[in-house]
Amino acid sequence: MGDRVTTVERTFTHSFTVRDSFPTVPIPLTEEEPELAIDLQAVFAGVYGRSRYHQRIDYGQPLPPPNLEPADQAWVEQLLAVGEGN
Repeated sequence: MGDRVTTVERTFTHSFTVRDSFPTVPIPLTEEEPELAIDLQAVFAGVYGRSRYHQRIDYGQPLPPPNLEPADQAWVEQLLAVGEGN
C-alpha cells in the first residue's frame, strides 16, 4: 500500500481591495519540501494579457454589482479616465 498522507488544516487569509495587487500565496507541498510561493498577480496578468480582455471588455460600461466602496469607485473612475487619455 502507498503512504498515507496526513492532512494538517492550515488557512491563509489576505485582505485586499481593488486598488491592491493580488498577493503571493504559499502553497504547502509535503513536510519535506518547502512551501511553493504562487504570485497571483503574475498569474492574473498573464491570463489577462493572453486572453486579450483589454480588447474584449468595454470599460465604458458601468461596473456590475456589487457596488464598490466610494473610495474604490473614485479610484476606478480616475484610472479609467487616465486610460481614455491614451
